[in-house]
Amino acid sequence: MNKGKGDFFRSSFFRFVLVGGIGFIIEAITLTLIAQYSSLGPIWGRAVSFPLAVLSTWWLNRKLTFRSQNPPGAEGLRYFGVQILGALTNTGIFILTVKAIPSLWNIPVVPLAFGSLGGLVVNFILSAKIVFVPLRSKK
Repeated sequence: MNKGKGDFFRSSFFRFVLVGGIGFIIEAITLTLIAQYSSLGPIWGRAVSFPLAVLSTWWLNRKLTFRSQNPPGAEGLRYFGVQILGALTNTGIFILTVKAIPSLWNIPVVPLAFGSLGGLVVNFILSAKIVFVPLRSKK
């Protein structure tokens, strides 16, 4: 069957990417406000902004991307765990890229982009296969 161009924009992957963008904005605003207007600074500010962004993206992905009907407690914990794995993947690819291509030391946005793409793929696959898998009802 021939899929139309509009199918991508209705796909769960596209919605996942959009939700991730919203999560980035939520984290960026929260982190900026904390760094500028509190004594926490940017490092400890991430301890607030990251969980807030994860909670926001979990809820949006639950409702919009995967339309989950699962009980929220365990699903939320699985999602947080997946996000940590994605963040580790992101950071690992970033570090490996900078180490492998030293000329990128002064252009960190390139390894950041590679890391972000790697984290996105890990997060999407694990979210689709582990987090938002419909649970079978007990009969």
